[in-house]
Amino acid sequence: MKSPGRALISNYLFIPAARKKKVELPLKLLTIGDFSHGKENRPLSEREKINVNKNNFNSVLSEFSPEVNLSVPNTLAGNGEEENVRLRFTDIKDFEPEQVARQIPQLRAMLAMRNLLRDSQIQSAR
Repeated sequence: MKSPGRALISNYLFIPAARKKKVELPLKLLTIGDFSHGKENRPLSEREKINVNKNNFNSVLSEFSPEVNLSVPNTLAGNGEEENVRLRFTDIKDFEPEQVARQIPQLRAMLAMRNLLRDSQIQSAR
């Protein structure tokens, strides 16, 4: 039985002279990399490992504050120019589409306009 919020991998074991058996394995990942933004000088092999789970994910994410810098086409202006975009993540909710959009000035302005329109529709409906 699957529990909500948990990823399971189904694997069929083939045992000679026996029936196949379905086994569900929990999803476990090992990620190795330099996530220190250049603040750490020691080799990866000498650094302390960090156990990340559902209970400490936000605090670990906040501590490392990963960010990504991109150069993307400005499709809103339609002039073929590139925009530099910096996205920072300090909480799991920062990965939600609206939160990502709030980090991009042009999209943040569009979200504000959307919210104003929605609020005015609510006001006029009353």
